[in-house]
Amino acid sequence: MLREARFRTGVDESFVGGRSDALGRLVPVLAGTDDAPTLTFDADLMVGDDAEAQSAIEALSRAVGKAKIGVTLTSGDLLVVDNQVAVHGRSPFRARFDGTDRWLQRTFVVPDLTASAAERTGRIITTRFVR
Repeated sequence: MLREARFRTGVDESFVGGRSDALGRLVPVLAGTDDAPTLTFDADLMVGDDAEAQSAIEALSRAVGKAKIGVTLTSGDLLVVDNQVAVHGRSPFRARFDGTDRWLQRTFVVPDLTASAAERTGRIITTRFVR
């Protein structure tokens, strides 16, 4: 079932400056081949389009939660995650706002910039996400 286009993902509030109820198009969670599968999954924002699909995404979320491991980064470390083959998240923390809190830099790597042609000047992409 996870290979069927029965799932939708919401837009992360960091992209739109607040909460949004908008959902994307129907997509499968699993794609690719059995030897080289790819994954589209967001435990917080993904929903099944029907009760059976919702049950499947909840089961996947529980399985991911049981299999997770922690990674602690220190100053100067860089962690690169391929979103198509791995699930990742961040643990909650209490911010101190004293300059020592963690800092997240979001970067996107794509093999082809064609899709962003209308939204960039040179190598700078100025995508504006709308609600």
